[in-house]
Amino acid sequence: MTFRTDTIIRNPRKGHVCDYCGGWIPKGQPHVSIAGKWDGEFYTARGHHDCIAMWDECYPIYADHGEGMAFSLQEAIEDSRDLLSWRGQYPHVICRIELGWQKSDLRWAHRLLTETTYRPDPSKYLHGGEGGMPRDDHGGQP
Repeated sequence: MTFRTDTIIRNPRKGHVCDYCGGWIPKGQPHVSIAGKWDGEFYTARGHHDCIAMWDECYPIYADHGEGMAFSLQEAIEDSRDLLSWRGQYPHVICRIELGWQKSDLRWAHRLLTETTYRPDPSKYLHGGEGGMPRDDHGGQP
C-alpha cells in the first residue's frame, strides 16, 4: 500500500533544509512536512510550499513510474536547461537552486585555493581585467 500525508508546519521552532531545492527553511517560516510509504519503504521530507508544488507538477513528466522520483529537483530534472525552463512558474524555487549552485562553486574555489599551490590572477579570472573584458597576451582587448 502506498500513501502520502502532508502536514503544514505553521511555526517551526528550528530551521530545516528543504529536501526539494536544498535551500534553508528558516526558523518560524511555515513549510510542509511529508511522510509516506512508497514501494514498501517509509520516507519523510520537508520543503517549501512552492518546491513541493513544483515537484508535484514535475512528477508526471520526469518520474520513472517504476522507481519513483528523487526529492531533489536537481536530481529529478537532470538537464539544467529543463530545470531553468520552470523559472516562469516557480521563480523562487529556481533562485534557491541557483544559489545552491553558486555556493557549491564558491566551496570548490575555496578548496582549490587552500589545498593547492595554484594561485590564479584575480584581475584575469574573477573580474575579467579592465572594463570587464578579458585581456589577451599583449595587454590589449581581444
